[in-house]
Amino acid sequence: MIKTPCETALWYTLPAIRRELARILVEDFKIRQREVAKILGLTEAAVSYYIHKKRGRAIEFDENIKEKIRELAIDIVNGEDHSLLSKKVCELCKLVSPKISISR
Repeated sequence: MIKTPCETALWYTLPAIRRELARILVEDFKIRQREVAKILGLTEAAVSYYIHKKRGRAIEFDENIKEKIRELAIDIVNGEDHSLLSKKVCELCKLVSPKISISR
């Protein structure tokens, strides 16, 4: 059965975005995993999995997408409204999904 774009985004794109976002927040902005989990609405274990590439590893982003995720991280650090953050994640999914090739 063919996966719809939303299924692909849910199973592959969103976890990869979360992986990169968690990594940036922890490594670059020195935010504790516990706080990142709270910010992203995840468990601490999920954040750890993302950081250690045990989850969300099917997609590697090009530098353009990584920069957009970094901008999202900056918005989070600056306290941007969560509804705007959700919209930005959706925009990222739309940018990434047509380009992805899944590696398992």
